[in-house]
Amino acid sequence: MRGTKPRVESSVRRMEPRDAEAVWRLAAGLPDAAQWGADDFRRTAGGEYDSWVVECGVGIAGFLVARCMNDEMEILNMGVAPERRRNKIGTHLLEAALSAARAKGTRKAYLEVRASNGGAIAFYARAGFQRTGRRRNYYAVGREDAVVMCRSLD
Repeated sequence: MRGTKPRVESSVRRMEPRDAEAVWRLAAGLPDAAQWGADDFRRTAGGEYDSWVVECGVGIAGFLVARCMNDEMEILNMGVAPERRRNKIGTHLLEAALSAARAKGTRKAYLEVRASNGGAIAFYARAGFQRTGRRRNYYAVGREDAVVMCRSLD
């Protein structure tokens, strides 16, 4: 069928220290992902936060980093390689994170997203997140507002 991308087998798993460099390189090429350094991803993979990756073929196609505190979860960083978008990678990452949070007794999930990132806002809305606020000039690079979104995990 013309115009459709071939599906590539993928698997979601916890991020490991060996993934940090590949995740950092992926994030560095995604203008909407938080631009963390390689050391930040190494700490993430070392267990400081909850983090997942999706492997497709021979490399990392997406990642999600979150932290759970008390009964709340915050999604801190997420990205999917542009050529792998619209293949459910983001959905699988989000489902893994929300499922793990529920297992810990987490009741609400929060995130901030660039106000100009309509695709991400729509993605999170489809996943049950609702807009709950706005943080003015939240992003230093580009001086952009963040839309705050939340959803219940009950």
